Amino acid sequence: MLEILKNYHQISDRLHTSAQPTSEQFKIIKKSGVEIIINLALINSPNAIENEAQLVVENTMDYIHIPVDFEKPTTSELESFSI
Repeated sequence: MLEILKNYHQISDRLHTSAQPTSEQFKIIKKSGVEIIINLALINSPNAIENEAQLVVENTMDYIHIPVDFEKPTTSELESFSI
């Protein structure tokens, strides 16, 4: 089901990654069993969705935003993502 997401990869049973989903795809993501969305994109990323946190919460998932500049990632950003 999640294969419709651009650049989708399943890392493990509990960890998946993809490019920025569309607003409509959050419903599909929820139906597939995802419980938490971790957004690593900057707020000014070209495909950013202004109300992404709201869309995720409306679909009864938790939302975590860790903005990472992938051209200059920092150790603290990596540590924030270490779960």
